[in-house]
Amino acid sequence: EGKDDFALFVNIFGNVLLAFALIAVFVSTFIISNTFNILTIMGFTAVISPADILVSNRMLFLDIPFMLITSGVIAFSAMKVRPLGRKSGVIMLVTYVTYLATLAIIV
Repeated sequence: EGKDDFALFVNIFGNVLLAFALIAVFVSTFIISNTFNILTIMGFTAVISPADILVSNRMLFLDIPFMLITSGVIAFSAMKVRPLGRKSGVIMLVTYVTYLATLAIIV
């Protein structure tokens, strides 16, 4: 009986570790992908541009925080809500429209 309890514990513990590993891989891939895209686009643009690139306050205080928060919410939703259905799609669409409306008001 002791061996069975230990085997059950190891099985449960292994499954929990596997779940955490999958979550970590998913989130890190999502974050690294976004970061890589931003840095490579900005980097290549800075290299080929004849003049320095000015980064606006709007980008620093609205665009980047919005992107990070939205990326986190989408990653969390993708982990918790399977599959992403109409409700998630409507929420994402409303969020995007709100962001565009905010840009229209600010600019």
